[in-house]
Amino acid sequence: MLKIKHFAICFLLFALCAESAQSAVSCNVPNLIQCLDSACAININTHPGARCALCGTDLAADAVKQKSNYTFGGADVAPQMQQLALGRVAAITFSERDLRNAPSEAGKRYAWASAECRKKVPNCTAEDIEKNYDKLIEQSCRAVLSDNEYAAAHIRPAAKSRAACNAEMQNYMTGNSRCGVNFINCVEDPDFDRYFSSGIVDTKCDDFASALRVDMLATRDGFVRARADSLDRIVTAHRESREARVNAVRAGCRDGSLKAACVATACNVMPNNCPEVNGGGEVSSATLLCKYVELACDRVK
Repeated sequence: MLKIKHFAICFLLFALCAESAQSAVSCNVPNLIQCLDSACAININTHPGARCALCGTDLAADAVKQKSNYTFGGADVAPQMQQLALGRVAAITFSERDLRNAPSEAGKRYAWASAECRKKVPNCTAEDIEKNYDKLIEQSCRAVLSDNEYAAAHIRPAAKSRAACNAEMQNYMTGNSRCGVNFINCVEDPDFDRYFSSGIVDTKCDDFASALRVDMLATRDGFVRARADSLDRIVTAHRESREARVNAVRAGCRDGSLKAACVATACNVMPNNCPEVNGGGEVSSATLLCKYVELACDRVK
């Protein structure tokens, strides 16, 4: 009986520990919703279409604003976007200052809020947002839009594929004002990380952030290696060319061809071009002019 009781206690402790471990790595959905609401559901108590207007699609936001005289009692939606409901927990919600920098377009605001809330509420994924918050946006849109308006608004666009995100990030990162075509401005990791972080937000590709970073770094490193290899080839070519010229000079010094060529050139500018008969004076002068060849040959031996 004692053994059974001991086993039961151990099993209970194991279950509690397992549950605690599981909860430690799971998404806190209420906190996640509270965070998203602080950006997407401002004044939701008085305006049921707030989530739709703020974080639905841009088409949905336009439809809500067109109906605002009816839905919002004549109040325009835009001023409401800057107000923050009271009673929010500062650690997991956006301050009024945060919201000043938030995108005003519904689609971009949804992406921005999703990315920022995943930072504020650990262990939450894009799937957690899609499963728990998208339906709240849909409910908000259905509360104020007709069936036709709702269908035309495409409340949640299809998720981007990794291939599409890879192409968009490649275009973004290689812009002249960022890393450049050959990643010349992102050789250092801090520079790369700065542009990559902003690119993930702008392209709404945070679901593939880790994989895309690996891909982009591999591309960057490939360009860096190519530049280094090209520089090595240029340096090697210059060195080999110089060595070939030096060797040619040494050979010309050994067999006297360099001095002979110099004397022939000097004779060409002499009045009589160093004639074979009675040309000793000009030949001597030409030979004297080419004395520098002997001096140069002494230095390269």
